[in-house]
Amino acid sequence: MKKIIFGTSLLLTCAQTFAGCFADRCENVIVEKVHILEGGTVGIETSGSEAGLGCDLLQDKYIYLPKTSSNYDQLYSLIVASHASENIVDLFVDEEHDDEMCELIVMSAK
Repeated sequence: MKKIIFGTSLLLTCAQTFAGCFADRCENVIVEKVHILEGGTVGIETSGSEAGLGCDLLQDKYIYLPKTSSNYDQLYSLIVASHASENIVDLFVDEEHDDEMCELIVMSAK
């Protein structure tokens, strides 16, 4: 029994050890806050440090999902479900977008 508890603790610790944001992604993070901003744009804050991303954060805080995104409905549903369940997720942003903003383009739940 002690081995099972130790193994589970080690697994959870390892997953969180490699959590964070860098370049064009946030890996192994939890969606901590979801904000609905002007025009239906969604602002996302995670357990990682979004400042490590290679793009500009919306209002200097948020990865954002604009209402005009082609997969807005699917991403928004996954954002809300992940936030409510506190699941670990990976977020990928378009760091080479014309306006250099951190726009969410892909999200995967673990």
